[in-house]
Amino acid sequence: MNYFGASRKDEAEHLLSLGANVNQIDASGLFALKYALIRRDGEAVEKLVTKWKADINQQDGRKRNCLHHAVNMSSASADATFETE
Repeated sequence: MNYFGASRKDEAEHLLSLGANVNQIDASGLFALKYALIRRDGEAVEKLVTKWKADINQQDGRKRNCLHHAVNMSSASADATFETE
């Protein structure tokens, strides 16, 4: 489910309340928590983790987790593209 792709938070919350998978990876390899990080939406990140129990250890197709994305979103010069073992 592309939680933030269309910026339709109310619709997404409704779908989540009906049982949609908050950790679903879309065709682009993205997931709700990553969309929230990309948009620097701290409120959404908090809600996804606390209310909807999004998996903070979830990895994208490149094996990067949310910590990698949070570091990369923290500043223009940040780079957390190192390989993980």
